[in-house]
Amino acid sequence: MMMKIPPLLMELTRGISVSGNEKEVAQLLIDQFQGMGKVKQSRWGDIYCSLSEKDDLPNVVVTAHMDSPGFIVKEILPGGELRLIHLGGIDPQKMDLREVALLTSKGEKVRGLLSLKGEPKGLHTEYLCFIGASSQKEVEKKGIQIGDRAGFANTPFQMGEYVIGPHLDNRIGCYLMVEIGKKLKNKKLPFNLYLCGTTCEEMGGRGARILANLLKPAVTICLDVTYDEPPVAMGKGPVITLSDRSVLLSNAIRDHLIKIAKKAKTPLQMEVYNYAGTDAEGFKESHRGSITLPVLIATRNNHSPHEICHLADLDYTIKYISHLLKNLDYLLTL
Repeated sequence: MMMKIPPLLMELTRGISVSGNEKEVAQLLIDQFQGMGKVKQSRWGDIYCSLSEKDDLPNVVVTAHMDSPGFIVKEILPGGELRLIHLGGIDPQKMDLREVALLTSKGEKVRGLLSLKGEPKGLHTEYLCFIGASSQKEVEKKGIQIGDRAGFANTPFQMGEYVIGPHLDNRIGCYLMVEIGKKLKNKKLPFNLYLCGTTCEEMGGRGARILANLLKPAVTICLDVTYDEPPVAMGKGPVITLSDRSVLLSNAIRDHLIKIAKKAKTPLQMEVYNYAGTDAEGFKESHRGSITLPVLIATRNNHSPHEICHLADLDYTIKYISHLLKNLDYLLTL
């Protein structure tokens, strides 16, 4: 029987949650966390839900960043068009004539159409955004101000066993975190489990550092996406990053993670980089040092309106991490 896109993942991908304004996705997660445990929020908008809190137990974090790359309004032009720049790793050459949704301070969404302004100039690239206004006054009536964020507006859809749509980086991680919480919320665990949604991963990982300092986890599982590039492939299970700019795992930890996959009877992939990174960077140096494990989903077309993932990887990852959390003794004693 063919798998279907989970309704929660569909809802998460529709949220406009560009770095620095993650309120839409944060509220969706807060709603999902109700009944699991106490939910709190940092002054910068990061959220964390404690499934248990006992002073004599170590803290373990499962985390996913809530933001996606997008755009920010730089200027409102006299003729009613907007001038935007991008936030996060976006390829300007692929952004011409893309539909976006601008999120106003009242939470309303205004549709717009991007066009490149001149030649792409990397971080200095500027975009014009048409919103159907012919003057600054009309723009003001729509509630748009300088500093408002814009994200991709297209709707996710299913093609065979694949999901295609915007913001899978990292609404996939947010979805997985909620589902793992549902499986473990009534389990007695030898540690305090926190589910965390971080801000600004795409712009330097501020939220991860804030929650790392606050929670001081002994072990952190960082949920995110990675590239569908050999030897990693979609549909072949979760991916463990052994090395990149943010993490470097020992062979002993690698071997332990492989044993867990065999116990769980789930496929497991490994990747090695010497660049790129995740929120793992913010957590690994917290307190006395957190054993930080990036557990990722392979995707294509990252940071675009048409990212792709394989639905089977969602179930594989939920099953794998649930087993990992039930067999955490080795990592807690390192």
